[in-house]
Amino acid sequence: MPSAYDMHDCGDTVTFYAIGDWGEVSDTLHRVAATMGMRAKNQTMPSFILSLGDNFYPDGVTSVEDSKWKEYWEDVFLRDYPELRVPWKAVLGNNDYRDNPQAQVDFTHSKLNPYDAWHMPDRNYRFSVHSGSSTRAAKAEPTPHSESESDIDDTLIDLFALDTCGVDEGVNCICPHTKEELHTNIASLSAQLTTASPNAWKIVFGHHPLYTAGRGHGSEAACLRDKVVTKTQPDGTTIECPGYGLERILHQGAVDLYMAGHEHVFQHHRTTREDAEGVDTVVCGASGALYVGMYRGQQKPARQRDRPQWVEPTHGVLFARVSHLVACVRMLAIQLSVLGVDCSTIQPVPISLSVCTLSTILSFAVQFLGTSIFSQGTKGWVMQHIPKFTACM
Repeated sequence: MPSAYDMHDCGDTVTFYAIGDWGEVSDTLHRVAATMGMRAKNQTMPSFILSLGDNFYPDGVTSVEDSKWKEYWEDVFLRDYPELRVPWKAVLGNNDYRDNPQAQVDFTHSKLNPYDAWHMPDRNYRFSVHSGSSTRAAKAEPTPHSESESDIDDTLIDLFALDTCGVDEGVNCICPHTKEELHTNIASLSAQLTTASPNAWKIVFGHHPLYTAGRGHGSEAACLRDKVVTKTQPDGTTIECPGYGLERILHQGAVDLYMAGHEHVFQHHRTTREDAEGVDTVVCGASGALYVGMYRGQQKPARQRDRPQWVEPTHGVLFARVSHLVACVRMLAIQLSVLGVDCSTIQPVPISLSVCTLSTILSFAVQFLGTSIFSQGTKGWVMQHIPKFTACM
C-alpha cells in the first residue's frame, strides 16, 4: 500500500534536500547535519530528503537492528534537528551492498524506524509530490506502478528511485544478479516515465553518475550512460561492449534532472541530443565521506567527452526548491559558500517560456545570491556556474 506524507511547504512550492556518500560518523558529517538543520529551522523546512546511496560505510548495515541506524543517522540528523524528521527517500550505493542491502528496504516498515522517517520501499520505486491550496502529499510505491488520472492531474514532481549498482563491478562480484537486473530496472523506468504527468517535473535519482571527472569511475559512468561502450585493451586495440543506455532513456522520457552520488565531489553537466530536450545531471557525493576528490584522480585528456562541465571537490549538501514554473538547485558547502550555483529554470516541457518571466527568476537570484546571474535562454532555462563565494543562505 502506498504511504502518504504531509508536505511542509505552503502554496505550490516544495523544498527538498539531497545528500550522498555520507554514512560514517565524522566532524564533517556533523557539520553537514548542522547546516541542514539550521537551514530547515531558520528558513524553509524540507518536505523530504533524498539519500543518494553509500548510506552506511564501509559495509552497509547487517540488519534492521544494526547500531549504525542510531549512531550514523538518528543521532546525527534526527535527535537534535526535529526539522529533519521528514521522509528520507533513499537508494542503495555500492558500499551498501557489502553486507545486507535488503535490510535498508526492510527498515522502512520496521518498528525501529524513528519517526517513520527512513523510506526505501524497494530498491526501485516512484513517488509523487502533489500541489494544492492547503495540502500536499508524497506517495511512494515500488515499481511497477500505475496511477489513476486523478492522481496525475495535480502532480508537481514525479521522482523515480533507480538502483544503479548493477553497473558496479564490485557489486557484481558480491551479487552477480545485479548486472542483469539493472537492464530490467532501466526498462521499468522507461515504462514509468511514459505514465508520468506531462505537466510535472521529472527527477530520477540513483547512486552512479552518468558523467564524472574521476578516472576510477569513468568506465562505470560510460557503461551506465551509453548503449555501446568502446573499451581500450591492454595492447591498445579497442572493442565495443554493450552498455545500459540510461542517458537516452532519460532524454526520451523528458526527464528534467538526474541526481547521483558516488564521486566525492559536486558536479554538474547538461546533456544534449538533437532529437530530445537536454537533461541536467548533478552529483552530490561528499556529504560525509572522509575523503573528498575524484577516485583514482582526474580523467585523462583523451576521455574529456566523459567529463562534466563543472566540478568542485568539497563536502556539502544540495538544496532544491521547486514550483510549477521554476526549479532552483543549489550546492552548498559546509563552510556556507555557494558552489557552482545551479539555479536552473528548466521548464517542464508543456509549459511555454512566456509563463516563466525573467523577473520571477531573478527574485530567486537576489534572495539567495545577492547578485543577478541569469539571462534568458532559448529553451526557457539557464544554467550558469560561478566561482566559490560567500552568500546569505
